[in-house]
Amino acid sequence: LAATFNPEIAYRSGVLLGEEARVMGIDVVLAPFVNFARLPGSSNALGEDPLLAAQLTEPQVRGIQSTGALAMTQQFIGATQGLHRGGGLNAEHGWDFVFDDRTLHEIHLPAFEAAVRGGTASIMAAYNMQNGALNTENERSLVGILRNELGFAGWVNSDWNANRSVGSINKGL
Repeated sequence: LAATFNPEIAYRSGVLLGEEARVMGIDVVLAPFVNFARLPGSSNALGEDPLLAAQLTEPQVRGIQSTGALAMTQQFIGATQGLHRGGGLNAEHGWDFVFDDRTLHEIHLPAFEAAVRGGTASIMAAYNMQNGALNTENERSLVGILRNELGFAGWVNSDWNANRSVGSINKGL
């Protein structure tokens, strides 16, 4: 999708995802996946360019939600590297990515900001940690940035098995 550089195609792909979900009786589409692609295995991400990812995210969200399905933009935030489940270290162990505010805002947030502008119903919190805190319990990110700074009003969902405590509910999950 990113290789097209085309917001109209992003919108149409969102419509297709939403229509397929509705046909199958699915209400929430686990898309778009908007993390910055650091490794070749990040095939479902929108590439390495934060501006391009942002330009394609908003129309894809709008396309999905035009069908009555809900978009769940993922994976918040900084989930740029991880090994597949099943062997050795994997996503469930939570890599800790350390970002300064400039890197966070210039590289990792633009596509999520676009998703919020597009009206995404939900954001999925990733397995990894960011600056020492699990994403599912990172109040600075989930409340301070996502809700207060970006104005997100939907719900934040944990990636499967990423939540490690009920206390995360008080921290924005």
